[in-house]
Amino acid sequence: MSRGSKKKTKVVRNNANPVWNEGFEWDLKGIPLDSVAELQCVVKDHEKIGRNRLLGQSRLSLRDVLHSPSLTAMFTVSLLDAKKNNTGATLTLQVSYLPPHGFSPMYHPPPPPEPIPHPTPNVEMDTVTMISLDTLGEEDTESLLMVEVPDDPVDDGRSMVLVGPQGQTEQDSPPALTPKRSPPSYRGQDRLRRRKRGGGGGQPKPLPNKPQDLQVLWTYRYCGPTGTVDLQILWTYKYCGPTGTVDLQILWTYKYCGPTGTVDLQILWTYRYCGPTGTVVLQVLWSYRYCGPTGTVDLQVLWTYKYCGPTGTVDLQVLWSYRYCGPTGTVDLQILWTYKYCGPTGTVDLQVLWTYRYCGPTDTVDLQVLWTYRYCGPTGTVDLQILWTYRYCGPTGTVDLQILWTYRYCGPTGTVDLQILWTYRYCGPTGTVDLQVLWTYRYCGPTGTVDLQVLWSYRYCDPTDTVDLQVLWTYRYCGPTGTVDLHVPWTYKYCGPTGTVDLQVLWTYRYCDPTDTVILQILWTYRYCGPTDTVDLQVRVRIIEGRQLPGINIKPVVKVTIAGQTKRTRIRKGNNPEFDETFFLNFFETPSDLFDEPIFITVCDSRSLRTDAVIGEFKMDVGTVYNEHRHCFLRKWLLLCDPEDLSAGVKGYLKVSLLVLAAGDEPPADQRECVSEREDIEGNILRPAGLSLRGATFTIKVHRAEDLPQMDDAIMAGMRQFLGFDGNRKNLVDPMVEIHFAGKTVCTKILEKNANPQWNQSLTMPIRFPSMCEKMRIRVMDWDRASHNDVVGTSHLCMSKISAPGGQIDDGSAPQPAPSGLDDGLGFLPTFGPSFVNLYGSPREFSSFSDPHEALNLGKGEGVAYRGRLLLELSTKLVDKPEPRTDDITCDEQLVVEKFLRKRKFSLFVAFYSATLLQDVDGAVQFEVSIGNYGNKFDTSCLPLASTTQYSCAVFDGCQYYYLPWGNVKPVVVLSSQWEDIRPRIQALNLLQSAADHLERNLRAVKLEEQAGGDLDRLELGVVRLLDHVIEDCSLDLPSLEQWSCATPLDRSLRHIRSVQMQQIKDSALSLKHGPETELKEVLDQAEEWASRLRELAQEPQNSLPDIVVWMLQGDRRLAYHRVPAHLVLFSPDPRTRGRHCGEVQSVFLKYPQGSGAEAKLPGQLRLKMWFGLSSDVKHFNDCAEGKLSVFAETYENQTRLALVGSWGTTGLSYPKFSDVSGRVKLPKESFRPSAGWSWAGDWYISPERT
Repeated sequence: MSRGSKKKTKVVRNNANPVWNEGFEWDLKGIPLDSVAELQCVVKDHEKIGRNRLLGQSRLSLRDVLHSPSLTAMFTVSLLDAKKNNTGATLTLQVSYLPPHGFSPMYHPPPPPEPIPHPTPNVEMDTVTMISLDTLGEEDTESLLMVEVPDDPVDDGRSMVLVGPQGQTEQDSPPALTPKRSPPSYRGQDRLRRRKRGGGGGQPKPLPNKPQDLQVLWTYRYCGPTGTVDLQILWTYKYCGPTGTVDLQILWTYKYCGPTGTVDLQILWTYRYCGPTGTVVLQVLWSYRYCGPTGTVDLQVLWTYKYCGPTGTVDLQVLWSYRYCGPTGTVDLQILWTYKYCGPTGTVDLQVLWTYRYCGPTDTVDLQVLWTYRYCGPTGTVDLQILWTYRYCGPTGTVDLQILWTYRYCGPTGTVDLQILWTYRYCGPTGTVDLQVLWTYRYCGPTGTVDLQVLWSYRYCDPTDTVDLQVLWTYRYCGPTGTVDLHVPWTYKYCGPTGTVDLQVLWTYRYCDPTDTVILQILWTYRYCGPTDTVDLQVRVRIIEGRQLPGINIKPVVKVTIAGQTKRTRIRKGNNPEFDETFFLNFFETPSDLFDEPIFITVCDSRSLRTDAVIGEFKMDVGTVYNEHRHCFLRKWLLLCDPEDLSAGVKGYLKVSLLVLAAGDEPPADQRECVSEREDIEGNILRPAGLSLRGATFTIKVHRAEDLPQMDDAIMAGMRQFLGFDGNRKNLVDPMVEIHFAGKTVCTKILEKNANPQWNQSLTMPIRFPSMCEKMRIRVMDWDRASHNDVVGTSHLCMSKISAPGGQIDDGSAPQPAPSGLDDGLGFLPTFGPSFVNLYGSPREFSSFSDPHEALNLGKGEGVAYRGRLLLELSTKLVDKPEPRTDDITCDEQLVVEKFLRKRKFSLFVAFYSATLLQDVDGAVQFEVSIGNYGNKFDTSCLPLASTTQYSCAVFDGCQYYYLPWGNVKPVVVLSSQWEDIRPRIQALNLLQSAADHLERNLRAVKLEEQAGGDLDRLELGVVRLLDHVIEDCSLDLPSLEQWSCATPLDRSLRHIRSVQMQQIKDSALSLKHGPETELKEVLDQAEEWASRLRELAQEPQNSLPDIVVWMLQGDRRLAYHRVPAHLVLFSPDPRTRGRHCGEVQSVFLKYPQGSGAEAKLPGQLRLKMWFGLSSDVKHFNDCAEGKLSVFAETYENQTRLALVGSWGTTGLSYPKFSDVSGRVKLPKESFRPSAGWSWAGDWYISPERT
């Protein structure tokens, strides 16, 4: 340290990678630089108040400067702390020395080293930032740069320059936002002087290995009468040399939208080279999309190349995708070519995939070619696979072709696997041909283990005869000199009008040595059966389920009759019964006689004793079943009709499986799993001659959706905001609605970037009425241009809940006169809305990674979160020629719907009494209450509400579980929300549920008294009490719809059918009470039937109030949940129409989301009280409140800890000192103001449970 001589740099604020680019000079007064001289560098953190904190220091020997031929050296030194430990930080500086005139360096300079790449090639150095004029007046820090020499320095004008590379840009101070200044001149400053050396120029040489950065963004937009054109070009280039690290990227985007169509074009070209002689990356992406009146064309080309040398690791990938969708058909083409080489002289992977699909108005063609090759050397491990698949489906028939060729060699001189599979199938009007060839060979050497298998199977089936051929040849040798197996079965079967021929050949040979074991077996069988021979035959009939059986409160039973044998199913209840029973009918007759016998499948009502108890019947010959492929009908729907009058129309549907088997035949597998989602129901119907379905149309009006969650990544939106374009993170979803019913699908248009879309479209779906399909699937999709569409949420409309069959309720009970507008007294066609349909699924929080609960969005399992809602309207019309159509809803129709959108303010109170039986809790937890999107603390698209309890740390109960120590202070959550006022619907629902609950409680009491063996007087008293309560409950009037302006046609139809059925139950109860004596069993059976009917009536398909969801949170993680239907806690002044749990303490058990892997565990139990109602009825909440409500205000104090210091404080804090729990909203204590009439009860205090 030269007598305390110090030089200081400027202060760089809030930058972990500071760049100074400053130069300093020390005048040594003519004294040569000593070889032991050192340069001491000290880096400190500047503090305006107090002492500067030491960040690191280092001592640098100047010996290398004297050894340098140019007396200049570049140093990158590590910084040490006060204890001489490495801090991990580095300092880069350049030191130059100008010796006095006549002096030479004391040490001979060593030979110059080889040129090496820049030590930090990835650091951006496109500009050199010199001393800024804006910081010349700032306070200097303590010593950052010092020179230490043993003798007194003498000023001779010699200079030492410090130059450092520019560090990586921090987020707080991006260099792109700061205008670059030209380097200032130092000629007019006294402390920095430039001296000429040897008469040379005064301009210093530029730094070596300087990288280059270049970025150009070019945007063009035209909007005129011919259309809209958007063009954007991004050109990026970066070079860091010498002879290495070149990055190049070109993005070219073009979009045209006009009367002729829409054209989207995107070209991405990326190139990267990192040398010397290695690491080449090349990527070309070409995407094109055209959408116009002639069709839609999608084209995508991806070309990727990578080389990492020397002489090894080559990756090549070519992807070519093309799709055309237009009036003439749909064409899909995809080509994938992948090549990989990893050398030297080994590891070659090759894969070729070629896929083609054409779907037109008359036929469909599918083609797939897969070619895979793998070599791993030297001289061993060769894998080869060839897959060729072809399928054609058209008016002339269906052709399936498949070729599989697999070869594997693992050397040296052993392990050869060979497999050849060739399958062909033709199905057309002339017959069915099945061909299969399997050839397998295996050798495992040396000189042993040979396996050989040959399978050849052929089947031909036409309307007159059937030919089956099968050849199996198996050979096995395991050496040396022993174990030979030979197996040859040969089977042939012919069945036609002239008779039946069976042929079987079995030849088995086995030799095992030493000591000679020889087994020889020969079986030769031949059988001929003519049309007059008697054989064993079996008819199997499986009754699966029924749909849309007409009648009210029926108990159907199915009878199957064949050649005098009759089988009967068990008695079921309802119009959509499930039987799943199989009957076996065995016969010993000639085939010609049995095939002429009819199969009668009759559905009857077991409750009726009249002669017209038959609901519907289907008739078919046994020979018709036998002439089918594999002699069976599997999972076919039978269209039932009246056997006496075919003009009466359809009488329902019955799903069956029919098989006719001869002795030795193997029955085909009849799957039992649910395939309703993929089943083509209307194309799988067997109709009797002379009966057809009536045409009808579903008109679905899709108006709008609300509260859809984010489905797309926000990276592009953030980039657009950074480049200066508009970005909307709240609307990162491109919704469309997909409606599926009976194998048909209709879709709305796509509205891009809209979380609250308004489609206002009318979709017409043609159907056949009556349809046996029960559910209409309604799914909101997120359209994705690059990949497959994502599912936002799924809901279902059940046809049995939005329609009703006509007819009488019960025997002898005539229906009441029907109101105007209904089909008859009770029946009505499917109708719905206008009303909202709620969507549930996985949590709303978006993640760029795969969603583990994605299956919940598909409607599989119980949804754990609200994901928006959809305003729909459905109507049904009978027409002769239904046609699909998509129209826009007129303005007048939109105005009619406006009255259904009027909202009122509701309040939700939830008081938590206890939280027990908690498991897997390792931190503070809190509970969140939400209804719809109100109360979701992680959703930034809505206003924040006080929807969460305070954080509490769980306490171990001493056994196995944890609980929260709330004590006498119970947390209360209060939410305000706005929804449509549908109280008449909910009150009717609650009234019916209350009547059903009352009846079931009395029924359980009577049964318990009977099982206990009580006296007859008490038992009779219980039955009388049951009948009195039924009469009283069914005498109540349902809420009137006359004064409610938002009543829909479905509301009026449901009220009518509910009133009629309640009147019928009341009349039946009066007849049992005042009529003749009846057996106790009959009364109890009648009461069970009443309870079942009330439960069926207590369903509301137009319940648009979302469920209340209670979540247990730990930090930012959602652990467990519980859903509470809102109608169960809805307040009503009438106790009969009030929710069952409104204002009552209830125990709920939390559940883990489906797919988390812990569904079998119980996360915890909550005891809570809920109250939900209009804000005008909040005063009634005090009637059920048991404690005194206290209101608290809270704020969070934030601190941070610096990495190099270790102490907590507010220095360097990137968010407010006082904020909400998220850290985003500034909430200082001074900003809290009590409302009028309120005052603070005390001072602020720190909550230890939440800290």
